[in-house]
Amino acid sequence: MERALDSMVEKYGMLQEEPTQEGGEEPVNWFRNRVEEIVEAKLDTYTADITGLPDYALATAGASVVGHSALLRGFHLCTWSSFALWPCFIEFCMECSKTMGFGAQMIHPLADELVLRPGTLPGRCLPLAGSSGSIDVRLRAPVAITAITLEHIDKRIAYRGQWSPAVKEFEVWGFNATRKGKGMEGFEELGRYAFEEDGRHVQTFDMVDGKLPVSHIRLKIISNHGSGDYTCLYRVRVHGNEM
Repeated sequence: MERALDSMVEKYGMLQEEPTQEGGEEPVNWFRNRVEEIVEAKLDTYTADITGLPDYALATAGASVVGHSALLRGFHLCTWSSFALWPCFIEFCMECSKTMGFGAQMIHPLADELVLRPGTLPGRCLPLAGSSGSIDVRLRAPVAITAITLEHIDKRIAYRGQWSPAVKEFEVWGFNATRKGKGMEGFEELGRYAFEEDGRHVQTFDMVDGKLPVSHIRLKIISNHGSGDYTCLYRVRVHGNEM
């Protein structure tokens, strides 16, 4: 957007020095119209979930968290809105990376709400214990993944210390329940990326190979931006072509 505006400013300066041709557009009107077009296009994209791309990891569309590493000890959430009747899950994380009955993994009941739905606010995240961790997501449908988007709170609204737990280096692994995979527990690596501290609070990372259908992803966090206590995972989006 900045490059487009710079180009228009340069063009506007040139037009000011030229007389308006008969039946042509006034320089000021031309400049105003072009700016309006760009602003409207950006607003349209922003209202389309910021990225302008379908999200196959959206909980309201059928995606869900099916596994995650241990949470910050003592994490609990006496929640808001429709979840107001949920109890506080004090010391929940002490067993969340283990199994509980019939081999089912213990998942925090608000994992979908915190990671797979819109509404990023300071502190409204899934706090994975330590500077690394992972989360497994079942997508709404098998897709050939073309990109993944991570979100953290904007630095302009962050309180002191809220950026150090942000995800830094991470890997994306894919798994398809209908075919045999490879790598860790049937997952295969799709790419390794880094969430930039100086970038936007919503960052999209393109996949190199988006041809094979994937029904599940594992977001494997390698490091964060400095916190040794926990990694604050906000919203995760997965983009691609439905198979």
